[in-house]
Amino acid sequence: MTQSYFHFKFMHISMLFYRRSVYFGLIVTVCILFVVWSSLSMGVRNFGVVDLWNIMNGNGDSTDQFMLVELRVPRIVAGLLAGMAFGISGETFQSLTHNDLASPDMIGLNAGAALGVVAVLLLIENPFIPLAVGAVLGVVVTALVITLVSWRNGINQTRFVLTGIGVGALLFAIVQYVLLSANVMQVAQAYRWLIGSLNATTACNISALTFLVVSISLLAFRTQPVLALMDMGEGVAQNLGVHVSFWRVLVIGIAISATATAVYICGPVAFVAFASGPITRLVIGRGPAVFLSGLMGAFLLISADFVARTLFSPIQLPVGLITVFVGAPFLIFLITFQLKKQIL
Repeated sequence: MTQSYFHFKFMHISMLFYRRSVYFGLIVTVCILFVVWSSLSMGVRNFGVVDLWNIMNGNGDSTDQFMLVELRVPRIVAGLLAGMAFGISGETFQSLTHNDLASPDMIGLNAGAALGVVAVLLLIENPFIPLAVGAVLGVVVTALVITLVSWRNGINQTRFVLTGIGVGALLFAIVQYVLLSANVMQVAQAYRWLIGSLNATTACNISALTFLVVSISLLAFRTQPVLALMDMGEGVAQNLGVHVSFWRVLVIGIAISATATAVYICGPVAFVAFASGPITRLVIGRGPAVFLSGLMGAFLLISADFVARTLFSPIQLPVGLITVFVGAPFLIFLITFQLKKQIL
């Protein structure tokens, strides 16, 4: 059994790392670095290694400097942060409920973000309120509603998921009704944001968002041992001293915060949160894997954004179109795979 782990020991600190998790993390990190380099190099204008080095050192043309430093770098960083947050939120919800369908885009949180955007854009019509603020408030309020409706002396996992799916369907119906009553220009603006995009990313909030995502990641990583105990069964976790109700509420709060942050950065991009956890657990053969799922989410989102930005260059597609195009077949595969496991 010890051969499956790396033993790290430094002074009085001793830790075991699952070998397959370490290998997977290294491979995903290398893939992320490759996509980051490709995203920096390719686009409307391509840059070689020497060009990138010169521009990063302030020796390049002012136009190239603006394109790389002001446009591409913030967009890549924002994609990494949003993908990390989506991956953490999806894996956290899925591990807590023991259900791969329990991701923010499946249990109604994206629908809450959509309603928040529509409310700000079409109902309130206040130009001083950013659409992202409406989306974040929509996520938080929807999560509170789902939690309260599903609460019966605690949060039941199955009831939470089913309630979320039902609330999400209701909210999407309300969104469609409101959009049908709006004018064409407002509807077009709403749809562009609701699909999810990194096109408008700037360097303004990158530092604050980085601090926020790193803080959420550290908190989520701290909950992973508790999630592993809860994954063995609620009774087992309680016998080992885990206050299940407290940790469940705390974990849900962390997942909601991660979802709201990701939605604030790039909108309610679909399938990144949903796919990150199952892919990670399928490869490493175990769970929960909160941090690794965050890495996978970052890889998936920046890869999708790279394709969206370069596939029909100079036209830039919303990243949400690419994630839906790839994510829908994955959803079908996952459902089919689970059904086969249940039958066998």
